[in-house]
Amino acid sequence: MEKDVKQRVMDLIDIKADSVYSFAKQIKVAQTTISEYLNNGKKVSFTIIRAILDTYPDVSAEWLLRGKGDTCYIDEQPKDGDTDKQLADRAELTRLRTENEELRKMIIELRAVNEYQDKRLDKMIAILHQEPPYSIAADNETPYNK
Repeated sequence: MEKDVKQRVMDLIDIKADSVYSFAKQIKVAQTTISEYLNNGKKVSFTIIRAILDTYPDVSAEWLLRGKGDTCYIDEQPKDGDTDKQLADRAELTRLRTENEELRKMIIELRAVNEYQDKRLDKMIAILHQEPPYSIAADNETPYNK
């Protein structure tokens, strides 16, 4: 179960921030603390869970802790007594969250493509900077230059 909580925290970092550092800053926790939870096998504490839920009231505690629900967000289903404006706002919020999720997936895919291209570029630069099999100085040495 703990691994699943860590994965959901990592999902939130992807959704809510552009790095572990900015996520930690948003929830007002040291970046090293978050890194320990994610990388060093340390269990995610209640303090971190609470900081996440306090910072992001739209995140479902049920999803974060148990993985229950289709998304990480609090249910946006219409409730009895909602006004037309509230219904329209909920529909718009759902649309924006869906669009945001699609964009997030595109960003993840583009990051993977970018990393691949960076590796190819680094490899090409390394090839271009290799010494040729012969030395230009040696080519200039002819019997006539001596």
